Amino acid sequence: MATTTAERITAAVDFHALNAMLNLYDSEGRIPFEKDRQAVEAFMATQVQPNALTFPQPGG
Repeated sequence: MATTTAERITAAVDFHALNAMLNLYDSEGRIPFEKDRQAVEAFMATQVQPNALTFPQPGG
């Protein structure tokens, strides 16, 4: 029999999931903007920083 329980595949929530949480209002009807900030941090850590290149300073 199939189940419908959610099982976490990774320990960390990825930036896609955090961004999607902006559509889930809290109990007082507010948008959880802290999820957007967390999504930016996760995106920078997983997508930008690992692919960033550094170049030597001119004259150095």
